[in-house]
Amino acid sequence: MLRLPNPAGTSIPASPQTPKGRGRNGGFTLIEVTVALFLMTTVLLGLAASAGSLSTVNSQLELRAVALHAAENRIELMRIDPNYADLNSMYSGVEDSLFGLPPNFQRRTVVNRINQPQTGGGVLDYYNVMVEISGPALATPVRRTATIAAP
Repeated sequence: MLRLPNPAGTSIPASPQTPKGRGRNGGFTLIEVTVALFLMTTVLLGLAASAGSLSTVNSQLELRAVALHAAENRIELMRIDPNYADLNSMYSGVEDSLFGLPPNFQRRTVVNRINQPQTGGGVLDYYNVMVEISGPALATPVRRTATIAAP
């Protein structure tokens, strides 16, 4: 090795020594680069899978929210209908085409009128209403129940 003289009288090496385990330029080895690329690829694939499942869950929740709105809308229509005596015949049944929901969704409305005479001459008169929205994209149907009393 070539040594240069030092003003103090000692000699110093002409080129600095490279760190142990590194090449002359101190770069990364091919194995280190390959491992780093593998780790980055694994992390990016995991993030892509998470984003895909988040998108699926979001679309299912959006459908459930629209179905819930359709069920609550039906109950509110029944509450404001002035023909209280005819609620059962007007709203009971199954509907196939619902605004805002994809095809193959159904709204089933079950209306039961409770009309019981009470001691003392009064009558207990109310409706139990159950509205269910079902469809192929919903894991479980959306159900809402309400009690509507006579005005």
